[in-house]
Amino acid sequence: MQNYEQILAELEIEIPEDKKEPLRKAWNQNYKTIADYNKQVEKAKRIKSEVEEAKRTLEQKQAELKEAVSLKEQAETLKQQLQEVRDARIKLINEQTNKENLRKFFSGKKFINSITENEVNRQMLEALEEDNTKSIEEVFDEIVPPELRESVFVSDRAIPAFTTKFNQNQPPEQKEKGIDKLNSMSLSEKMLLRKNDVGQYKRLQRDK
Repeated sequence: MQNYEQILAELEIEIPEDKKEPLRKAWNQNYKTIADYNKQVEKAKRIKSEVEEAKRTLEQKQAELKEAVSLKEQAETLKQQLQEVRDARIKLINEQTNKENLRKFFSGKKFINSITENEVNRQMLEALEEDNTKSIEEVFDEIVPPELRESVFVSDRAIPAFTTKFNQNQPPEQKEKGIDKLNSMSLSEKMLLRKNDVGQYKRLQRDK
């Protein structure tokens, strides 16, 4: 490939010495050979190819990251579901165990009726579930204290000796005793009175 100097010489065009250097600088700054152009084209193609490859790699990495995040979320969801199943199974086993232990605990006692039996069992099951560190005996003493047991079990129930209602205006010889009034209450009424007004509860209990 000829450069511009050779071409000008063949055309018998002479460049003054003092103009050669400025011409060379101007030429190099503004014009490129075909070889230089081809090099730039190849370089541009290579850069474009590298950019496209980097873009594909980035998209692939993003897809892999998205899939990894999805798999992690699925794993966490599955882990939570397994824990819920495990907790439900443990709760069911504990409930069945508590019911069986209550059945054995009350095997030698007879409730006055099924309503009282169901209520006592319900309250004790709830208490045992809320605090599994307590024994059945401790829960039983809290739910059915000794002073209430005669109204819960047949064997502990005293036969009330009253014929009239508890009334402050009745004559002394006919006035119902406090203990009789207490015995006439249901278990729920006794427990409610003992909770809300323990003083009145004890006064009725002492009035025999």
